[in-house]
Formats: sequence, C-alpha cells, structure tokens
Amino acid sequence: MLVVDDDVRNIFAITSVLERQGMVVSFAENGRKGIEALKASPNVDVVLMDVMMPEMV
Repeated sequence: MLVVDDDVRNIFAITSVLERQGMVVSFAENGRKGIEALKASPNVDVVLMDVMMPEMV
C-alpha cells in the first residue's frame, strides 16, 4: 500500500493503523513523489492519496 499525503500527522496515523493490520505501507509526502514511488514499485495494490496534493500542477 502507498499512502500519499502532505501532512506527516496523517501519514503517521494511517500508517500506524495499517501496519498493525499486517500491511506493508510506504509513503510519499507530495503527489510527484507519490507517482515516482508508484513507478518504482509497480507491485503496489492500493494507493491512498489526499485529494488536494501539492506538486501536481
């Protein structure tokens, strides 16, 4: 799973919950880095992304 959010508090909270459920979670702090992370790891099954992301214009 890939979590993309520009607020590190959200990343921490979401990642903590998902990892307790046994998921392997990676994260990115903006949209551009999120796309780069997805390209680098094409085996990602789910992307949880904030709708209002910087670096996407």
